Amino acid sequence: KKPDDKKPDEKPSEEINVTKEPSGKYVLQIPASSWTDLVQSKRFEGMKPAPDPKVNPDGSYTVTLTSSQWDVFQENQKKSVQPEKPARKEKIHIEKDFRGHYILQIPGKLWPLLQSQERFKGIKPTPMQSPILTGVTQ
Repeated sequence: KKPDDKKPDEKPSEEINVTKEPSGKYVLQIPASSWTDLVQSKRFEGMKPAPDPKVNPDGSYTVTLTSSQWDVFQENQKKSVQPEKPARKEKIHIEKDFRGHYILQIPGKLWPLLQSQERFKGIKPTPMQSPILTGVTQ
């Protein structure tokens, strides 16, 4: 669908639209709601250079892929890697110590996920293994 075909009250499409240009390149219109899932499920893994699109005013992304990048994208689709989601019962426990420092007790399975999502960017956490934090090393 072209943007000018939308009715004023119509929400943006939640589907990824793919068109092939005369040059042979593939243009993907990716809704914001799908972008994170595509990145987390490594759909662009192995592409050189990796796509680095800017966000559009409506929150969607436009990605242009060469035919070889398109082939990699299709192969990655077949792998069906699902984004890693923590179990609901796994929660981070937070408390404040007598010095005013915050102590986070993070389940071991959540630690790599938090690191991969750069949740501690700019902070130097000091992980310490404890019976509660199985899987986290010092």
